[in-house]
Amino acid sequence: MTVFLTTHYMEKAADNVLILEKGRNCAEGTPDTLKSKYGKDTLKLRFPNSEEGMKQLRTMGYTAKQKADYVSLSMEDSHEALKIVNSLDDFLDFELIKGNMDDVFLTVTGHTEVPK
Repeated sequence: MTVFLTTHYMEKAADNVLILEKGRNCAEGTPDTLKSKYGKDTLKLRFPNSEEGMKQLRTMGYTAKQKADYVSLSMEDSHEALKIVNSLDDFLDFELIKGNMDDVFLTVTGHTEVPK
């Protein structure tokens, strides 16, 4: 039996997810598989001096975005975040945000935001 559900909580509602857009199969798999393949993790860092922090990250080969009171980097997995944090000289705080199914949807469909 196949049951179709539409919800913003696919990670909890389904063992296997199929992402369709305009009738086209964009991606299929378990939520963990899809997040691993298409999701991105985000590392948020707070520095005493954001400009110096951005400079440090650039010399390490990373492209970061300056936000309100933190610097943000997208990365493939959390191992890379650990490498960055261990290599930095001076930062105040960090937060690692794991990729989610919204990120997967945006990546596979090419949308810039999740439809409401």
